[in-house]
Amino acid sequence: MKKGELLGETNDFLSNPYIGLSATGIGSRIENKFYRMVSKKNTEETYDQFLSLATDPQLVEQATIARERIAHERVATSSRIDEFQRYLDKYKDVNPEHYASIEKLRDQYAFEALDFTIDACKAYIARYPHSAYLPQVKDRLYKYAFNQLKPTATSCQSYIDNYPESPYYEEVRGFLYKYAMEELPDNATAYQDYVKKYPQSPYRSQVEQYLVKIAYQEAIDANTAELYNKFLEDYPDSGYTIEIKRRLSDLTGDATGITTNPNWDDKSYYETSKDINSKPAEKKKKK
Repeated sequence: MKKGELLGETNDFLSNPYIGLSATGIGSRIENKFYRMVSKKNTEETYDQFLSLATDPQLVEQATIARERIAHERVATSSRIDEFQRYLDKYKDVNPEHYASIEKLRDQYAFEALDFTIDACKAYIARYPHSAYLPQVKDRLYKYAFNQLKPTATSCQSYIDNYPESPYYEEVRGFLYKYAMEELPDNATAYQDYVKKYPQSPYRSQVEQYLVKIAYQEAIDANTAELYNKFLEDYPDSGYTIEIKRRLSDLTGDATGITTNPNWDDKSYYETSKDINSKPAEKKKKK
C-alpha cells in the first residue's frame, strides 16, 4: 500500500464526526483501521508500511509477528543464501524457532556451495562461526593446507601457528624439526639456536653432538689453555674429555685428572677432524 492510499483512507475516516474524542483517541482509531486494512492484504510490504507509521505498542507487536510469519513461510521454501541472510538480519529477535530453522538452511546451502579452497573455508568459518557444519569445514581447511605444505621450515611453522587444532599438527611438527635441521648453516651459532628453539626435537641429540665436535675442533686448532678449559667446562662428559685434558696437560705441564689409556691412539681412539666435518644427520658409508 502506497503512502497516498493510506492518506486517502485517513481523510475518508476523518470526514466522519467524532464528537467528544481526543486527538489521541482519534489517532488510535485511525491506527486500528489501518491495521485491519493491512491485515487483509497480509504482505510483508504492507506490514512494513504500517510499522513505519504505527505507534500503538499492541498493534506494533501484532504487525511485527504477522510480518515475520509471512517472511518465514516465503524464505523457508527458498534456496538462496542471500534471502536467508536478509531474513536473519531483519527478524533476529521475533521468533527464535523460525530464526534457528532459517539459520540452519543458510548454513547448509552455504556449505554445499563451498569452494574447495583454503580461502573459501576461512571465509565460511569467519562468516558462520556457529554453523553446525563448522567441524567439517575446519577438517577441509586443515587437509587443504596440509596438502599444500612446502618442504621448508617456514611453511611448517606457518601451518603450526595457523592451525594448532589440526589433526596433522604433530606430523607437521615432525617435518618442521627435520627441515629446520636440514636448512641449518654449518656454524655453532646456528646449531645452538636450533637446540634452544626446538628443545623437543628428536634431532636434538645429533645437533648437540655436532656442537661438541665443533667446540673440540676449535679447541685443538687454537691449542690454548683458555679454550681447553672452556671445552671441559661446557662438555665435561664428552668423548673428547680425555684427549682435551691430555693436550691441556702437555700445554701447561699439569697432569692432574689425566687418565692414561694403553690403547691411546689419536688416529683410532679419538674421532678425527675428518669425522668432525660431517653433519650429525649424515652417515658414513662403510668401505
